[in-house]
Amino acid sequence: MLTYCLIPARKDSQRIKNKNRIIIKNEYLINHTINNALNTKQIDKIFVSTNDPYMKRIITKKVVIIKRPESISKKSSSTESCIIHFLSYINKCKIKKPDVIILLQCTSPLRKKNDISNAIKTFKEKKFDSLFSAFIDKSLFWIKKKKN
Repeated sequence: MLTYCLIPARKDSQRIKNKNRIIIKNEYLINHTINNALNTKQIDKIFVSTNDPYMKRIITKKVVIIKRPESISKKSSSTESCIIHFLSYINKCKIKKPDVIILLQCTSPLRKKNDISNAIKTFKEKKFDSLFSAFIDKSLFWIKKKKN
C-alpha cells in the first residue's frame, strides 16, 4: 500500500510568529514531525507544503518541498485546500498516486513514530476510509475551580 505523508507548514502563524521554525530541544518544530515520519517504515515519501522559503534551509533533502501558493496560505485557508493542492501537484508532476495520505501537523512535537505506526496499523487492519487522532483532556482549564 503506497503511503505518502503530507506536512502543511504555512509561514505566517496567527498566534506565534514563524512557529514552524521555533527550536524545541535543539530542533526546529517542523523537524520533529519530519524525523518521526522519516522513522516510520510504512511511509514511502514525505512532502512538506509551505509558502516559507526558509524551509529549504532547515528541512532534510529526503523530503519533497511543495511551494504552496499564497492564495491558500492565508490564515483563513483550510487544510483541505492544502490537500487538494498536494493532489494537483503529484498529478502535474506525474508522481504515482498514493493509496493512503497521512497528514501530520507540525504542532504535535510530542508525537512519536510509534504513534504514527500504530495509527497506520489500525487504519489498515480496520479497513477505515479515514482516521484522526485526538487527546481527551477533561481538565477544563477555562473553568474556574471553586474553593472548598
